[in-house]
Amino acid sequence: MSSAGEVYFEFSMVEGIGGVARLAQRVSLERVLFGSNFPLFYFEAALLKVQESGLDETQKHALFERNARRLFAPAASARLSQSRSL
Repeated sequence: MSSAGEVYFEFSMVEGIGGVARLAQRVSLERVLFGSNFPLFYFEAALLKVQESGLDETQKHALFERNARRLFAPAASARLSQSRSL
């Protein structure tokens, strides 16, 4: 599925020790987004998955923010351009 192109994964349902790191290795860190499945699961459980993942701070930043900004930036800039043309 990851080879299909612009496919992203969130890890709210990933379980087990090192599950987030394994997902990042299999599909590329740039395709993984933070996911908590809140309110069905405790938000803190998703944070703990990242803390125990063994990823460094730069990689964690990618999960928490950078990947989502890159994914949603084209849509945000398109909306901004559209509103300016009105």
